[in-house]
Parts: sequence; structure tokens; C-alpha cells
Amino acid sequence: MFLGTREISQRRLTKAASRIAAETTATPIRLEGSGRFCDVLWVGVESGPWLGSLARLLSERLAPGTRPETFRPHLTVARARGRALPSDQQAKLSSYRGPTWQPASLTLVTSTLGPRPTYQIVESYPFA
Repeated sequence: MFLGTREISQRRLTKAASRIAAETTATPIRLEGSGRFCDVLWVGVESGPWLGSLARLLSERLAPGTRPETFRPHLTVARARGRALPSDQQAKLSSYRGPTWQPASLTLVTSTLGPRPTYQIVESYPFA
């Protein structure tokens, strides 16, 4: 889940994430289906209700006023950056259904955008 958290202190964010992970029992997830928005191609994450509940809880505690009901779990697999995405790529992924696996932790990641975006793990917290 992406939260624009520039105005949230890292201390507050890590404290809340630690508590939320300790209160959350994860259930198996899988990659399934695909979609596009703007110049992004994504694969869906099928998780049942628990991942949406986790997103709402994080939003309520960390970013009041966000719209967690629009949360759609996904994994970004391609960004076109101003170019058109080949339409056949989404069609090839639309019927994909991967194996299930059990998430072990909630991981906070910071991203630095730009010509070469970077991502760095801040901390991971085990689920209950």
C-alpha cells in the first residue's frame, strides 16, 4: 500500500506499523489477474479481506482523510514513463494465477522518485 507520508514522522510511522503488524493475522495471498492505469501495468494480489482491512487500519492511524476504500492490492510490473504500454502484455497477464504464500511481515519501504527511482527497506515487523 502506498501512503504519501512526507508529513508523518518516521518515528510515528514505525511505531504504528509495529503495533498494527502485532495485531494482524495474515492469511495466504496470491498474484492473480492484471490491470492498467495510466502508464502502469500491474498484477493483482488476491488476499481475501485481511489486506484491505490492514490498509484501512494503516490509513486511519497514519493518514486520516485518505480513501482506503479505493485500495486495490497489486504489484507494479511495468511503467511506460510516457510511452504506450503494449496492450498484449495485460492480456497475457489477465489469466495468470500464481501459487499462494503466507506473508510473514509488514515491511515499510521508502521510495525516492526520479529518473532512476530507488527503494529502501526501513523496517519489517512480523505479523501476529
